[in-house]
Amino acid sequence: MASRPFNFDTCQKKWQICLIENPGDRTMTCFTAEDIAKINEERIEALEESVAVYEGREYWEYCTPVYNKVREIDGMLASCYSILARAARDAESSAEVEKTWELMVGMCDMVLTTLNKLREKFPNCVRDEVFDLAFEYRKAASERLANIREEIECQSQNLIPKGLFPSLK
Repeated sequence: MASRPFNFDTCQKKWQICLIENPGDRTMTCFTAEDIAKINEERIEALEESVAVYEGREYWEYCTPVYNKVREIDGMLASCYSILARAARDAESSAEVEKTWELMVGMCDMVLTTLNKLREKFPNCVRDEVFDLAFEYRKAASERLANIREEIECQSQNLIPKGLFPSLK
């Protein structure tokens, strides 16, 4: 059984991601942007629970494992952003694009909240660079969300003056 990297194809407004490929048997699973966000939210919640065992311990006992968990958040955020950015590019409507960027902004907010909690509990293990990266992803997602909302607003208004283009009749 060989693992393959993500392979994006459209699959009824979903993304087909090949998880496992066996010779002669191909297993495919389709995920929506909501599915991807939910999976990552669950990963963050599980991570918070997994580091809870280190509360009250000495610095040398918890710092490396907590730091490694924080790096997992970093990697998860980067991969989630990449996947959702691809989903937004392949979306069939502006509403789908808007929903995708809303999910990413929400994911960034959850990551920043989690990082803040971890920093309070384990102050020496959560570095500023991780916060900076999360803020950068949130800023980029927020800008894209604002842009698509502006585009949706412009599409909803008839801003083309009559007579600007010849009639196609």
